[in-house]
Amino acid sequence: MSQIRMEAYSMIAEADKAQNLEKFLKFMEESAARGTKLVLFPELSLTGLPENLSMARPLPEFSEYFHGNAELVPEGESVQKLIEKAKALGMYASWSMTSRDREGRYRNTAVLVGPEGYIGKYFKQNPAGTESFQMEAGHAECPVFDTPIGKIGLLICYDKAFPEVVRKMKLEGAEIVLAPTAWPGMDRRLDKLDLMMQYHRWSGTSCALENGVVVVDANHASPSGATTGPEGGHSRIIHPLKGVVSETGWEEGYAAAELDPQAAIEEYYSALGISKEAHLQRLRTAQARFEKRKLLRDAAGVNIRFYARAGAAFVSNLPSALQWRIRTARAGKQ
Repeated sequence: MSQIRMEAYSMIAEADKAQNLEKFLKFMEESAARGTKLVLFPELSLTGLPENLSMARPLPEFSEYFHGNAELVPEGESVQKLIEKAKALGMYASWSMTSRDREGRYRNTAVLVGPEGYIGKYFKQNPAGTESFQMEAGHAECPVFDTPIGKIGLLICYDKAFPEVVRKMKLEGAEIVLAPTAWPGMDRRLDKLDLMMQYHRWSGTSCALENGVVVVDANHASPSGATTGPEGGHSRIIHPLKGVVSETGWEEGYAAAELDPQAAIEEYYSALGISKEAHLQRLRTAQARFEKRKLLRDAAGVNIRFYARAGAAFVSNLPSALQWRIRTARAGKQ
């Protein structure tokens, strides 16, 4: 396999799917003119993000926005236009969007298309904040797609904080992992002291270094002048041995690198003095350990949520309950 040029866009997505689609098509043409073979756009960058989206308040208008802009994949109009553009330009493109199926389920979905047309999709497994109020989580499937430029796995944003996701992809043969992301910062004036940005970087870099894969990580950009709570930017391309080899800042732009994914992985094994099979065996052992403990963790999580919900319901109703106890007590004495 020879080197390929790949780009991770850091872009501002509007609350307007048609406008975002035009931006995608424009960026793809510009990337193709630079000789790029693979482009990645951020999480939900086709759908767009509704104004004042909150990860703490599950307001009905957020669900209405995401559901109203959802499409079937790959039959949807926007997806079909991107398929045709990828074919025309001879390039691979990936992004995340809200999808719906014929049973009425809505999911945060990463889509991969290329010169051969529609390649595949992946459903986000780990919703963040209130996202689970708007979209259903995907199951444990981590598909890997075999393409002429390499074997490609997909994840979405918060998924990269869970080691088993990329580990399963690596065990299925993944060489490139695409990570469309919508990762906020705390305050861009903190620069490298912004802990959310460091977590964003740490999670993506760990996926590459632990599993010996190339990671392409694309995040939403921050509008000029925004300071607190902006989308964090810092899209990047991560080499399995060298770490981050190209990165954007907070603003709109793209990170680019020319890599031979297979050669990068071979360099990883050579430098570490370990064979591919020995590494995979370690990952299989780690995954088996994870699966063994998962049932206990899930059971603990269910109980924690159960008692937390009961406690929250009790606290929220306590003023009303006390009020009625007092009123009925007074009435009983009369």
